[in-house]
Formats: sequence, structure tokens, C-alpha cells
Amino acid sequence: FINLREAFKIDYDLTDAQNKYYTLLFEIKKAPYPRKLKIEIRKENKESDFQEKIAYSPYSNQQVLLKSFTLGQMMKNKLGALLDRKEIRDVFDIEFLTRKGVNISANYVELEKIREIIKGFEKRDYYVTLGSLLDDDIREYYKKDNFTYLLGIIDERLSFF
Repeated sequence: FINLREAFKIDYDLTDAQNKYYTLLFEIKKAPYPRKLKIEIRKENKESDFQEKIAYSPYSNQQVLLKSFTLGQMMKNKLGALLDRKEIRDVFDIEFLTRKGVNISANYVELEKIREIIKGFEKRDYYVTLGSLLDDDIREYYKKDNFTYLLGIIDERLSFF
């Protein structure tokens, strides 16, 4: 952790660095780019589906080849995270993945729990917690519509059980 943190400081503004229980978390920024990059590295080496992907940004012409989770694996991880910590950002990520065509790999009980978690979010969660993570246009959509798209998918899946 310390070696990575110091290495990032050489070329970037390090805006966050945490040695969490399951992951190492770094957030970096480099002028003149307007956005920050969040890097999360899992400590444990558990069986997962990976693929090589090219990472790019509309703010730069640099591209990087990464080994990353498949979208299906990412969905499994996000569902597990949501059921464990009940964070609105995990719901946003799950809805994002469903919009990309990734199937929600959850059973009836899990879908019911996910539905309960979503219904339990309050206005403040959408305006402050989620709102602070999103660009203006997307923020306004979620303030108005919350997670109606994802709830529709969950309700449809539940009707098949």
C-alpha cells in the first residue's frame, strides 16, 4: 500500500488513499484533466472471470490495457456488495450494468431484498449521496425518476418465479 501510494504521488495528485479491509483504494487526478480516477485493487485472490480491456477517457488520448472483471462478474460483485452494505452507489452501478444488457444474476429472495433496499432510500440519498457522484444531467434524471428502470426489471423478474 505504502509503495503504491508513494508511486502515485510522483506523477499525480493523490486525492484519496485507503487501505480497506478487502481492497486498496486510490483516487488520483492530473491537470489539466477535469475528472478524478478511482482505482480499487482487491486484496484477496478469489476465483473470478477476467478479460483484457482497453481503458480510455474522453479527456485524454492515452489508452491503457487492463485486466478487468467481465461485466457478468462485475454484476455478481455489485449484487453482493449491495446486499452486504446497502449503498445507493451500488444500485446505480447495477442499473448501469442492466442498461448495458447484463443480466441480474439473483434469485427470488435476493431480488426481493434488492427491491426493499431500493425502496428504502430517501430523497437525501438521491440528492446528496448519489448526486455528489454524478454529472448534472444524470443527477437530474435520478432525482426525478430514482431507480424506476431497475425496479421495473426486478418486478418483471419476480413475476416469473
